[in-house]
Amino acid sequence: MVNKSKGSAFITVVIVSTLMIFVTVAISNMILNDTRMIMHMRYSTQALYLAEAGVSDAFAVLVTDGFSAKDTASKFPKTDLGAGYYDVSVIEFGERVLLSSEGVVEGVSRIVTVEVEDISSPVLKNSLSAGTNIVLKSNKGSITISGDIHANNDLKLQEIGDPTVLSISADPGGATGKATCCGKYTISGNVSIADEANSGDGRPKLSMPVFDFSTFKTEAVAGGNYISSTATLTGSISGGPSGITYVNGDVTFEGACSIVGGFVAKGKITLNPNNSLVQTQDAGNRFPIFMSETGSRIKLFGDFTTNQGNIVYATNDIQIETPGTGSTVTGAVIAGGSFIITANKPLTITYTEITAAEVVPEILRVVSWNR
Repeated sequence: MVNKSKGSAFITVVIVSTLMIFVTVAISNMILNDTRMIMHMRYSTQALYLAEAGVSDAFAVLVTDGFSAKDTASKFPKTDLGAGYYDVSVIEFGERVLLSSEGVVEGVSRIVTVEVEDISSPVLKNSLSAGTNIVLKSNKGSITISGDIHANNDLKLQEIGDPTVLSISADPGGATGKATCCGKYTISGNVSIADEANSGDGRPKLSMPVFDFSTFKTEAVAGGNYISSTATLTGSISGGPSGITYVNGDVTFEGACSIVGGFVAKGKITLNPNNSLVQTQDAGNRFPIFMSETGSRIKLFGDFTTNQGNIVYATNDIQIETPGTGSTVTGAVIAGGSFIITANKPLTITYTEITAAEVVPEILRVVSWNR
């Protein structure tokens, strides 16, 4: 009886031990699976955050460098960040543009896809734009324009001072070098247009951009560069800490003048013959502008030069004559009214896309965001 009892006890111990082993193994597997699942969830969450960081970075590139940056793959490099990396690619289907960002952590990946739309003002993509007429007359000096031009009314291109030339060419930003208008389209003399096939009349009107002049004024006041009334300016003018000067009235530049930073006048701006004006942006390049808010016109009859990309804008008319040594403008020139150029000396206008957040209205819109 004793032996039988010992045998039964042994069998019971074996069975219980086996069950405990099975239970321990099962619990261990459950804990291991839970740990793996928790780690996978952790890596997946980190990968999602990395993918979203990649989208945000790509969005910032398009805002800073312009929508055309989407065509330059090197602007969206694979980037190590934290425990993993993100890699952004730009996918285009017709007019749809998708930013696809993959975040990867420990072999676990998540993808975020955002569809974006370019909603920037079309005129900001032109070298010259006018709310009414554009008249370009190459008299004794050639006119060389890099980029597209458009008039919401009539467009007249006239070269009368042979051997001068009036030339409209393509630019690196993607403009083909075309001349378009809504009204009458007139060309005479030695005029060269790179994209003749897409030039001409009968084109739809383009809306003029709306700028926040109150912000320009506020920034100038804060930086100590607010002039409260009509002024005649000479010598050097600096935008100071804010990078912008605002004059609450008409402005006349006399002598050899220079501006560092942005410049805005409430009224008209005048640069008479035998005077010169050179504008250079400050280190922050926050306000790449030369603007008349409500004045009757900007009249540049002296030598006018912008050393960096600028928006030259008048709510009404812009007139340019080049009687001195000539003028060089880089950026985009926009007249809410008419735009008239008479070149007696060389004039060069080279398009540069302006993307300064303090100046340009919203340029991108998120259509959809999927993850």
